[in-house]
Amino acid sequence: MNNDTAQPKTQAFGGQKPTLSSLTNLYITYNLGALGDADGQLVVGGTATRNTWVSLGPSGNSLNSAYWYQSLFNKKLEFKIGYMAMALEYIGAQLGGTLAGGANGISASIQYSQGLTSPALSSPSASFTYNISKDFYDRFGITRSTDPGGATPNFTYNRTSTRFEVPNREMGAIVINEFGYRHRPDENSSLTWVRAGYFHNDSGFASYSNPGTTSHSSVEYILADHQFLKLSSAHTDPNTPGRGYYIGGTFMNADCDLTLFCKYGEVRLYGIGIIPNRPADIVSIIGNHSMFSGAAEAARHIVAPHVAQNALTLAYLAHITPGWYINGGLGFTEHPAFGSSITTPTSNSYSSALNFLLGTSLFF
Repeated sequence: MNNDTAQPKTQAFGGQKPTLSSLTNLYITYNLGALGDADGQLVVGGTATRNTWVSLGPSGNSLNSAYWYQSLFNKKLEFKIGYMAMALEYIGAQLGGTLAGGANGISASIQYSQGLTSPALSSPSASFTYNISKDFYDRFGITRSTDPGGATPNFTYNRTSTRFEVPNREMGAIVINEFGYRHRPDENSSLTWVRAGYFHNDSGFASYSNPGTTSHSSVEYILADHQFLKLSSAHTDPNTPGRGYYIGGTFMNADCDLTLFCKYGEVRLYGIGIIPNRPADIVSIIGNHSMFSGAAEAARHIVAPHVAQNALTLAYLAHITPGWYINGGLGFTEHPAFGSSITTPTSNSYSSALNFLLGTSLFF
């Protein structure tokens, strides 16, 4: 629900109208050990996506994975070559990267809007990881960008994500590097994961300040998560060393002349297995801040003070049975849509929104 005073003409943010989204992934993995390669695998996967709001992404069936994985020198070096979703390879799944983190859907996530591929829009890619030590790593990759025009042209011109090249569309290359420290928890130590990265996209993104021209894009990001308090059971049970309380943060930056949402900051506090007899449940509180592009506001002749979006979400992920999770959340968003602080002849004013979110995940 929201506190706008006029009947909205079209959906401007997630939850303004009942919004449904589903993502189904199927993977087949073949171990190359039978062919004499004990450290190699072939992975093929497909994705079926259904969304009732186009800003969440396209609806359709597509290839999400078709790659060769190989490790060398006792996993000192690892690489993947083929079709992949690079946003998961490099930034990783995160509490704030879901619908619970805001009202704008996947299109407002800087990494996706600037061309990094999601499972529904995989692309030809290569990724190389150098494991410097047990905890430190450096990862380098190159991939084809998604279409700078957004979800609609991506779905129109490359419906199944199987095309290596899309004629007459400017879908250039992304070069990305991420350096990280990832210490996995055990009975005597806590989880710490810090990663920082940069990627450059040589596709042509439309400039807001210079209409009719395009520019290359770049994104910088840093994410950190730390288990600051372990539960007593995490010290004694080797199967649940991750139980405890965590704190994390995210910052992403892009060129405000090329994207509607150009700076993103997040703080998250969450607990894993903190409820007695619920070792796999997660309780989270997420606060985030998204900065709107002033250049985009000027290009659209929005005469109003520059605004940003702030959101606060309380969520609970319940483990029902092996492979089945249910996620519920309540999120408050200030300025849930771009330019939402004002009313124009073609749009309504949306000063805030209160959304209830409910989802389920099945793994088999």
